[in-house]
Amino acid sequence: MSTEGSVVAENDSLVKRHLQEWLDSEDDCAAEGIEEYARYTWRKFLFIIACIVAAVVISGVALTLGTYPIGFTEAFETIWNHITGNIVDPTADDVVMTLRMPRIMAGIVAGAGLAVAGATMQS
Repeated sequence: MSTEGSVVAENDSLVKRHLQEWLDSEDDCAAEGIEEYARYTWRKFLFIIACIVAAVVISGVALTLGTYPIGFTEAFETIWNHITGNIVDPTADDVVMTLRMPRIMAGIVAGAGLAVAGATMQS
């Protein structure tokens, strides 16, 4: 086991040394590549945040649709009141938490499953 550990440590230091040499080289391609990768990673992060915000907003709109009239902010208030145990309107709470919210959550889970299946098929 000790020989494997020393080989791993030796390879690790070798990789670190070559990486440092590459970063310290006078060639600006390395710095440009790192900056481009940082921008690429930042764009991915912003896209994920935008998708999460869009999912929350669309879910809020979906909570308002139905025969029982519930406003956009009232839907989120009903969810918050249900979480905190301070139920103000029992009818709105029942409609949101037992009828509309399970349907929305099932749609989100199904969409995530289809996304994973599609990504798996492409790779």
